[in-house]
Amino acid sequence: MLRVIDLTTLSGAYAARLFAEEGHEVIRVEPSEGDELRRLAPFLKEQHDLEHGAFHQFLNAGKKSVTLDLKSPKGQKSLLDLLGEADVLLVNSPPPSGESACLAANPQLVLTKIVDDAPELCAVARSGLMSLTGHPDQPPVTLGGHIPLMAVATYVAVATAAALLARNGFFGPRTVFEGVHGLYFGFAHTLKGNYEALIGEFGTRWVTETLAFKPYPCGTMTHPYIDCARRLAAMGIKAVDIKEMVCEVGEGTVHRLWEPLAAKQKPQNGYAGKFSTPYCIAAGFVRGNVGLGDFSDDAVRDPAVVALAGKVRYQIDPNNPYPRNFTGHIRATLNDGRVVEERQPHMRGGAHEPLTRGDIEEKFVLNAHHGGWDAARTQSALALMRALFDGKIDLSSLRA
Repeated sequence: MLRVIDLTTLSGAYAARLFAEEGHEVIRVEPSEGDELRRLAPFLKEQHDLEHGAFHQFLNAGKKSVTLDLKSPKGQKSLLDLLGEADVLLVNSPPPSGESACLAANPQLVLTKIVDDAPELCAVARSGLMSLTGHPDQPPVTLGGHIPLMAVATYVAVATAAALLARNGFFGPRTVFEGVHGLYFGFAHTLKGNYEALIGEFGTRWVTETLAFKPYPCGTMTHPYIDCARRLAAMGIKAVDIKEMVCEVGEGTVHRLWEPLAAKQKPQNGYAGKFSTPYCIAAGFVRGNVGLGDFSDDAVRDPAVVALAGKVRYQIDPNNPYPRNFTGHIRATLNDGRVVEERQPHMRGGAHEPLTRGDIEEKFVLNAHHGGWDAARTQSALALMRALFDGKIDLSSLRA
């Protein structure tokens, strides 16, 4: 869990709210009289006080609050103490103690500064939205609800998340637009469009029926390999008995899920684990299933899982149907010389093989456990949902 220090105004407060929604600790620093958001109309129930401002209630939801006099040396020192244990500082203007002092207090701190000296009306004009508002013969008008500033804050949150990923060693492609899997190649690499794929059988073929529900919270192309790993483990094979695992793969998946192989066998953090087939295979084999809890930074460092992931490698299958279909294959060579092989012809959860009720309940149990529910509460919720539509709907037990 991250700690985010929030020193923003209206144009940045929503960014901090987004981090709070993700379950991170967000501490909003306010003056003793309360910040400006508390005074921004409208007010709930017409109660004009510091707690009932609608924008305060919305933008500061899920945050903690601390009052500091940042004009005083004592208040500035308290802020630096907070930053020493923080991951992120969000600000609209330079912090009173200076950016250098903040970074000196915590060299690993991600400091995101929003520059918004111009009036909100200028932000609307720069965005192009002003061309859609008002009347031609009337003065320009802005949008209601401070929507442009909410959009600014959304980008602030995304930029901050990118900086956090970079801090933790995660890196992405440099050719987002012009690369093989970039925007231009994906949408504009040919002048001859396949319009039949877009409008063929329009009104008669419904693709909603083919939507897939993911069994595991990771890259979909890893799912068939996890299925194979779980079946191998169910045979009674132990991880220590495995000499190596070789997987046949589609060439188009290699750069994303297999290379660099050493990095994929030992992902640096939980997020990287989601896009590592060796790790996902090992996690499914060792733990019997794969859920949200398997993609924490601690989980990807589990010695037993890392050891098995190090035995997983790939070979390109020129006949693999990717990207038309996602398949899985593992050929496990055991220390005693035996070779055991498993194949999964498609991703479960879609049109080929919908998830069973048991699969869905199994995933719910993993999610509930990750969210902090104990077994009794989880089973109570499952029992309720099995008969949810049999009579009057009462969800009170889920709110306890």
